[in-house]
Amino acid sequence: INNKGNFKLKEINIDGNLATSENMVLYTAGLQIGQQVSSEDFRRAVKRLWELGVFNDVQIHFDGETPNGILITIEVKEAPVLGQVIFSGNKKIKDKKFKEILTFQRGMRLKPNFTNKSINKMKQLYMEDGYFLASIVASMDTIGSGKDQKHNITFSINEGKKLTIDTTVTNPVDAIGKTGVMKHGYFYNVSNCLLYTSDAADDTP
Repeated sequence: INNKGNFKLKEINIDGNLATSENMVLYTAGLQIGQQVSSEDFRRAVKRLWELGVFNDVQIHFDGETPNGILITIEVKEAPVLGQVIFSGNKKIKDKKFKEILTFQRGMRLKPNFTNKSINKMKQLYMEDGYFLASIVASMDTIGSGKDQKHNITFSINEGKKLTIDTTVTNPVDAIGKTGVMKHGYFYNVSNCLLYTSDAADDTP
């Protein structure tokens, strides 16, 4: 370290890269052996690698110091590569409709929030069609290894029963239990001031 707070890089190791070459990591990070660097250069390197969109995690570790400079390791965690997207259990809404609202393509890098965002969009479709009780769970299967490794995502769907507007109930208080949500098969949507009932509701207490 010199009196300006800079370090000389003697050795740079790369760890965690599978499909991404070491040269790509170094080039994107903007670091090279023999370079005088500061803590700001390390911060900038992490930012550049993150913005590449290939990694879910980037860290730079200090491995030691010699009279000729410091040793560091750039550790990356590659985001999984998407293989296939499979929809299971859906009858009322077809695969084609889901693919129209979900942004994905085979070979893309998956961001950590991909499945949650996709599930929320799919549930919104069901709600617009009256299926307020639809539940969706995502699972991921790893296919292949190394540079050829991909991840298939399966969305398992339980559509539930369709809820429709009930025009026969004249007194909402009678249909709403103390919880204000469900009683005798009726569903009360407080925010929209609507009263719903299941197609197959049983009105027997």
